Amino acid sequence: MANSLPKVTIQVLEIPISLVLLDKSCHLLLQIKNESNIGGDFKIAYQGDGMQIKSSDLMNKPVFIPPNSSTTDRVELIPSQTGLISLEARIFFLKEIIKKATRTIELPSQTPPTEILDDSSLQGALDILGSTPSQPESQTIVEKIKEFIEEEIFSTSIYLNALDKNSSAVLKRFAQKGDSNILTGAGLPLCLCYFYSESQNSKWKLHPALIRNLCFRMKEKFGKVSYYISYPLSKNIQQEIQILQEAIQTFILPYSTSSKSMLLLNLDIIPELEKPSIIIGYEKTGIYETVKNHLTDVFKDTIDIYFDDCIFSGGLLYDYLVNWTGSSQIRVLNIILSNNFITNRELFQNFIKSLVSFTIGGV
Repeated sequence: MANSLPKVTIQVLEIPISLVLLDKSCHLLLQIKNESNIGGDFKIAYQGDGMQIKSSDLMNKPVFIPPNSSTTDRVELIPSQTGLISLEARIFFLKEIIKKATRTIELPSQTPPTEILDDSSLQGALDILGSTPSQPESQTIVEKIKEFIEEEIFSTSIYLNALDKNSSAVLKRFAQKGDSNILTGAGLPLCLCYFYSESQNSKWKLHPALIRNLCFRMKEKFGKVSYYISYPLSKNIQQEIQILQEAIQTFILPYSTSSKSMLLLNLDIIPELEKPSIIIGYEKTGIYETVKNHLTDVFKDTIDIYFDDCIFSGGLLYDYLVNWTGSSQIRVLNIILSNNFITNRELFQNFIKSLVSFTIGGV
């Protein structure tokens, strides 16, 4: 089809961590993937908010990407402000346009060869010289001119959280392994926390990047997703309590307000069940029952939703989170997802979307 456009996307292949230090260079490895049967020339453009783009292999230059193939770009960034910073990445398809242009040229006159004339011929030549000279001939030429127009076919934003270089040693220890990001301004309605064991079976591990990418997608689509924070725990959790406490107090508490409640989800994952499932732990304010009813209305009978007041209720981390937040405006809730729920992107997206709309409406 003449008007078909290729489907090309940008994905983060490698990110050191979404917590970076002010004025310190960091790198992102991005994949530009052509998922269509249309190849061609493309232009990759970046714009930083709160950062300086120091270098890029592909930025603002024609890049040929064949059909159903991909290429990579390593982008070097330097954060210029603390807090939320972002890199907007855009892809343009360079469409070739053939235009026709006409112009008229004059053909050079043809001078006949010199001949030796007899008397009669000489008289004829003199008669011709006395007449009006003939006009030069002209010719119209049609030329084909190639032009390229840029048509935007994809855009996305990549978010990082920049810390001051003078941040505490404890917070820097969190930045070495942890991951957190503010996705909106003050008054965040939803926070996803995932504190997982480093020794946890990778088959059942909910990788933090999955939470981050899906949250970003929700933000781009709905503009309302708030915040996530994750950290891998060693076997001795007591050694890392101070790190988690300072991270919660730094990244979450400043964004809670007295006028709007925040729902803080303490996420965990279990092996696959017969049906994708959500388990909601008991908590004393009763919000668990409201959340369960809301999710039941959203998912109907496509998944199983359970309430638990024993194994998945409370717990060491839950108690710490309640004590650290210490506010009636922050409701902490244990949410356990089965592996076949979290690996279904559509289910997880609907899960986040429904809770965001729920919390905005009022917890």
